[in-house]
Amino acid sequence: MSRHLLEIGSVCRPHGLRGELRVKLHDPTSSALDAAKHLWTVKDKEPALQWRVKWCRGESGGFHIVCVDGVTDRTMAESLTRQKLLIDRVELPKLEPGEFYLADLPGCEVKTADGEHVGVVAEVMSIGAQAQLVIHRLDREPAWVPIVPEILTGYDAERRLVVIEPPAGLLDLDRN
Repeated sequence: MSRHLLEIGSVCRPHGLRGELRVKLHDPTSSALDAAKHLWTVKDKEPALQWRVKWCRGESGGFHIVCVDGVTDRTMAESLTRQKLLIDRVELPKLEPGEFYLADLPGCEVKTADGEHVGVVAEVMSIGAQAQLVIHRLDREPAWVPIVPEILTGYDAERRLVVIEPPAGLLDLDRN
């Protein structure tokens, strides 16, 4: 998948009989769909399918109802259920200083605030209350680090560097 496409959520299920999609965004406060002209859906390793957005309306809890060209009935909408929902970065709102996209973190080096090398971000997992960095380390089990401001304290896009301040023992859970 291209780096210009960012995963923002998933298709939950059809909505109604005319092909509308009920989607859930990873970030319930996101405004990513407000000005979206196109969306992509992708299932497993298949190529992403592009859709032109006809209209979209927000609902509570990060859910949205989306209508796209080419999906005209419930059966077609059902075929997109549980697919990832992506958007082109150029259609996303401009990031504020200090903000970043979770999709940009895999492949970044991870260091502690003291400069100690921890490993490399293998992936970002959205499990539980907040997303987690899965950090691959040499000769050790991967470390799972919550992505919260108290722990992930810095990101340098140019240097591809993530800085963390983990609480005592967090990086040693594999040794217990």
